[in-house]
Amino acid sequence: MTKEVDFDPCLETLEQDDGPGDLSSFLGSEDEVLSDRWQDHWKGMPEFEQEDKKPFKRVTISFRTREDYLEFQKVIDQQMTEKTKSIWYPALEAEKNSLNRWFVDEE
Repeated sequence: MTKEVDFDPCLETLEQDDGPGDLSSFLGSEDEVLSDRWQDHWKGMPEFEQEDKKPFKRVTISFRTREDYLEFQKVIDQQMTEKTKSIWYPALEAEKNSLNRWFVDEE
């Protein structure tokens, strides 16, 4: 009888395991899982404080006609579509680092 194994084209044949393990078998003993091991890797990292980005006030605006809706866009100098559900006023500018991403080179 042939033993069935998983195959990953990037890794070639994978060894057959005995089924899914639990979190402790992946991370280590239960004592290690519950400890603060993350602090060992966080040494020397800068402090981080999240700014409060909540809006001061929210309002719901209803328009009687399409023309009123288009006029409102002119008044606030912002483009909206039929799918627009919310906007910031004044228009929210993309922050300096908002488009930065972290990539890991596998090589």
